[in-house]
Formats: sequence, C-alpha cells, structure tokens
Amino acid sequence: MKMNLMQKNRTFLSTNKLLILVFAVWAISLSFRMNVYDPTVPILMDSLNFLSYAIDIHVLGGLPENYTVAKPGWSILLAGLFSIFDFSETSSYMQLQRITSIFISSITIFPLYFLCNVFVEKKYSIVGATMFAFAPRLIENSTYGTAEPLFILFLTTTILLFLKNSKKCLYISFLFAGISTLIRPEGFFLFLAMSFLLIFKFKNEKFKFPKYLSVITIFFIVLLPFALYTEDTNPGTSVFSRIIGSSAQYFQTSDEESYVSSDNRLVTTSKISAITGIEHFTKYLGWVLIPMFIITAPIGVILFLKNRSYTKTSIVVITIFISIPAFYAYSFPLEEIKYLFFLFPSFVIFSILPIKLFVEKFQKKNIVISIILAVIIISSILFYYYQFDGEHDRESILIAKHVLDNTTVINTYYPESRFIKSFDLPQKWSDLVSVHQNAERTKKLVDNAIVKHLPQKHWRINPDGFESVESLILENDKQFSHLIADSMDNRPEFLKDLFENEDRYPYLIKEWDSKDEGFAYHVKIFKIDYNLFNLEIEK
Repeated sequence: MKMNLMQKNRTFLSTNKLLILVFAVWAISLSFRMNVYDPTVPILMDSLNFLSYAIDIHVLGGLPENYTVAKPGWSILLAGLFSIFDFSETSSYMQLQRITSIFISSITIFPLYFLCNVFVEKKYSIVGATMFAFAPRLIENSTYGTAEPLFILFLTTTILLFLKNSKKCLYISFLFAGISTLIRPEGFFLFLAMSFLLIFKFKNEKFKFPKYLSVITIFFIVLLPFALYTEDTNPGTSVFSRIIGSSAQYFQTSDEESYVSSDNRLVTTSKISAITGIEHFTKYLGWVLIPMFIITAPIGVILFLKNRSYTKTSIVVITIFISIPAFYAYSFPLEEIKYLFFLFPSFVIFSILPIKLFVEKFQKKNIVISIILAVIIISSILFYYYQFDGEHDRESILIAKHVLDNTTVINTYYPESRFIKSFDLPQKWSDLVSVHQNAERTKKLVDNAIVKHLPQKHWRINPDGFESVESLILENDKQFSHLIADSMDNRPEFLKDLFENEDRYPYLIKEWDSKDEGFAYHVKIFKIDYNLFNLEIEK
C-alpha cells in the first residue's frame, strides 16, 4: 500500500515537473516571438483584409450585408477584441491584431503536447512541443496578424479531441472542425478526413447511421448559417461553392494563360494544373521541412506506415486530406509556403517517433533529451535570424513612407511596395471607423477584395507584361506621377535598364536616391515630365 502511494507521488511529481517544463518552453518561445516582433512594421495584404472586415463587424454589430468572405472566423475574433480596447491610433489596433496572433501561435504548444502524448511518453512530447514552438517559419508567420495561427490552434485541438476515446470529445471535435472551417476553408478537408476515419473505424460493425448523423449535424450547425448567408449576399463565395467550383481546376490545361501571381508577377503556364500543383507542392514541402523536419519527418512517416494503428493511420489520413488545398493553391501556381503551415502539427508528430528511437539507445535519456531541446532552440533561433532580414523591411518601410509623401501614382515594386497600402489608410482610428460607417463603401466591392475598396490617396500599377517605359505610361493613359526603379533582380527588363541607365530617359527626372540617404536598399524615384515625354514620343 505504502509502495503504491510512493509510486503515485513520484508519478504526480514527475508529471508536474514535465508540465512546468512545457510552460517554460512556452514562456521562452513567447519571449522570443515578442523580441523579434517589430511594432513599427504595419500589417500587410491578407491582414489588411481581415482588419477591414473586422472593423465592419465591429461597426455594424454583426456581419455586413453588402459583402462577405468565406472565412470570417479570425475577423469575428478581432471585432470582439476591438470592442474591448479604446485606442486613438489605427496602428494600435494593427499591433493588437499582430500580438493576438503571436499569443495564439505560442499557446498551440499545449494541445500539441497532449497530442504528441497520444503517440509517445510525455518526456518525448516536450520535444515535439519545442519543435513546434521554435519552428522559424511559424514564428515569422505569427507576427503578420493573419488567420493561420488561429486555424492551426483549432486544427491541433480538433485532432486531439478526435483521437480521444470519448463520445463527448468526438462531438466537440466536430464542433471545432466547424469553427476551423470558418477560420479557413481547409477546415472542411479536416472534416472530410474525420468522417472517412469514423467509417473506417467501424467498418466491421453494423453501420450506425444515427451516430454519424449526430456528429455531422454538429459540424453543419456551425457552418451552414454562414455558408447560406454568404451565398445569399455574395453568390459563389461560400466555402462549399469554392470547393465545388475548383475541383475541375486540377485537370484543366491552360493554353498559354497568363495571370498575376500572389507576388504581383505575370505568370504564363500551359501545363495541366494537377502536374503544376505536384511540382510546386514537392518543391515547397522540401523547403518548409528545413531545418528541423527534413530528416525526422520522412523517417517518421515510414515508421508510422510500418507499424500501423488507428491513431497512426488517422494522422496519415488527416495529413493527406489537409494537403489537398495546398495542391490546389500550387496548381495556379501560388508561390507562397503558408499553405503548408497547416501540416506542421503532422511534421511534429511524425518526427517524435524517430527521435524517441534515437534517445532510447542511450542510458541517460534525460540528458540526451535536454541536449536535443537545446539544439532545437539554438539552431531554430540561428536559422530565424539567418533567414529573415528585418533590416531590409525597416528600410523598405522608410522608403515607402517617402514614396507616399511625394508621389500619387507609381508602378508597384513588390514585395517592398506592399508597405504603402497600410500607411495610406487613415491613421486616426475614428477616421477609419467613419469610412466603415459609410454604407456606400461596401457597395463598391471590386473582385471581392475588401482592401480594394478602402480609401486610398495613392495608386500603384503593376508594370509586368509591358515591354518599355513608354508602353507602360501610354497604355495606362499617362496616369503615372512617378516611376520607381530599384536594384532587385525580379523587375521587368525596362525597369532594370532605367535603374542602370537613367540618362537614356531625359523625360524622367530623378527626384530621390536612397543611396544619398545611406540606405543599403537602393531605390530611385523619377518624376515624369510629360512635356518632354510627349516630345520623345513624337520623334
């Protein structure tokens, strides 16, 4: 009796020590995230869309009637936060959005720790939680203020609940799957994976339709009101419409079709979309596995497939289903690695099994685990600082402010020009809210891009697809006030020529050169003299 009590006390103390260690990992990772977080950097692109939609929800006290989006979850949460705080500056709410994203990303290690514990002992689960906590790309993404961290939190928690041998947890998991789908449409594929696994689990038993119907109903109770609302207000934009409409995209052959990619480049493709998707998926998958998963995750997949169980099979199936939207995104191709961030919980789970097998070869296992934790943290931090150059962004921000103050219509110079839009918004929160209180604004929706119908004084025109400075100016009806040329390699040839040989363009008057201000990032701003331009064209 006394021996059993002593064993229980040891187990309790050991568990407490492990939980303290998990909290320590969380605290260190959160501290590191806040250390690399730069409050002077504004939110960008997708984050602006989420901000704008959140303001509309905040102002109206409900979802806007004149437009909607298929993934309102993150904006709904932000709208709730906006109603709590009372800042005077727009930038303060932008930073609130980013800090919330950072915090959500950091706390994901807790459900992930318990999810890892489904497959390995707690001491190895800490290794998994640490790998996630210090994944450099997730750290960087968490500072953007986008929906990915919230989705990954719900994704991880949903999988954890689903794998619990509990009827109550099963119901809650389908509830969370519905919420996940409101955050990002990828959640629907999580639901499909869970439905498939339930059928697989009970394949040898009498089909229990009421049981399946009950969990599926929970999912659709969450999702259907928003889907129906979306279809009613903006047909063809709900998560169901997008899934159905895009399914045939994989096998379409685009005959020299050109489109603007996510980084504002003109892309031409003639490949079957599915082949393009496979090529880009493979390329970016290899990239995101670096540095910490490139060896462990592939070995873990092999081990999972060799020693199959329901829980191991579940992770493999969920990973496959969650990968489908990434295949679709890369079939365009969209050249962003964020579509693979949802696979990071799977990377962690696959990785911990080979790590466990490695540690088991040593007698002093705790010491080896401690060394592994230290290596993960140190190598991840070093990789982060190597991969992400904050100085270039800081210079780009200063240059963007100068461009905004001294020009009206320019060419884009992505990605550095992406900062201009944020600074072009009303800087006083009350002024921005007033814009959102204008009902006419929401009626001017362009291509379902919320950010496009925000007020802006400054306009940017994509220079890709043009053959010369003259054609760029003429085909845009002489709208430009200035042209921007810089030292980056991914620019159209005529802009590279302008940067290197400015004397060839007498109608372009150089007004500013970043080198004169001591910047490492070299940018030149040219004002167009249309009198001289007209004379040049008449020659």
